[in-house]
Amino acid sequence: RTHVSGITKANLAPEKSMTFPECRSIVFALLSGRVLVGHAIENDLRVLKLQHPLCDIRDTATYLPFMRVDMASRDKYGSAMQRRKLRDLVHDKLGYEIQRVGHPHSSVQDACAALKLYKSVRKEWETLL
Repeated sequence: RTHVSGITKANLAPEKSMTFPECRSIVFALLSGRVLVGHAIENDLRVLKLQHPLCDIRDTATYLPFMRVDMASRDKYGSAMQRRKLRDLVHDKLGYEIQRVGHPHSSVQDACAALKLYKSVRKEWETLL
């Protein structure tokens, strides 16, 4: 999955990486008491086996004004609101390209893009809470 993550075999060499428990502990400490901003955050939290208070999550994948309406999905999934890909949101809302086809994704670029999306609507978002 290097094409998606950008992580290569060399990145996972023991001298260049940490154990899962070490990583999980660091992430837990970083998140404690903070607002978590990202895209499809539940995937990252699930992999790390972490929980975070819903009131402290700003997920650009589930923010209703960023979602698309798809009436055909209503009968199939019970909701007409569908998540959009981060790549498409960034292109439509911020006007630039990320996650180019044929190039590995950059987790840093993705995180920065999700934060920029959030910041572009922060006032409205926080008013809805």
